[in-house]
Amino acid sequence: MIDRFWYVNASWMATTPPQFREWIRGHQESRRERNRKLIAKLNSLGVEITMEEVQALGQHLTGRPHFAKVLLRKGYVKTNQEAFDRYLAGNASASVERDEKAWRVGYSGS
Repeated sequence: MIDRFWYVNASWMATTPPQFREWIRGHQESRRERNRKLIAKLNSLGVEITMEEVQALGQHLTGRPHFAKVLLRKGYVKTNQEAFDRYLAGNASASVERDEKAWRVGYSGS
């Protein structure tokens, strides 16, 4: 799996098609589920980290960069890059796949 990051400016969500809003909700739930699995996997590896610690940094959009910061602050790694290399990247020891469905571009609005 290739790690990829992208961001959506959702300030225009009120005028977007309902299908896209539903896709965004599914995307967010997929991230939350991955985060729950990631906590469990890290804990099983002896890394004592809680969702509350991670969410304190990420709030409503908690992701792997927030996990990396907690791992760094707690001394499990020396750099953010080490956090990804050792625990968070697609081939790392605590890697968790995320169920992502692609959004089909080309909605006509009709």
